[in-house]
Amino acid sequence: MNNAFETIREAVTNIIGYTRNITKILEIPKLSAFGIKQSDFELIIAKAKKSSSLRYNPVELSDEQLTKILLQAL
Repeated sequence: MNNAFETIREAVTNIIGYTRNITKILEIPKLSAFGIKQSDFELIIAKAKKSSSLRYNPVELSDEQLTKILLQAL
């Protein structure tokens, strides 16, 4: 089997870079542009955990992991 990436870490690094680049190219605003603050995270996380997209995600994300994701998007 011939993989495009040597390791999982290399693949993850590449997809993160791609995501950051496409976000810039498409000029997707940060969450703060919509008035979202870090103090809103608790409510956002609580509502996200009830949503079908997180409920049926095969990888369970902790509140801490969700907070880190939101901080990066802020």
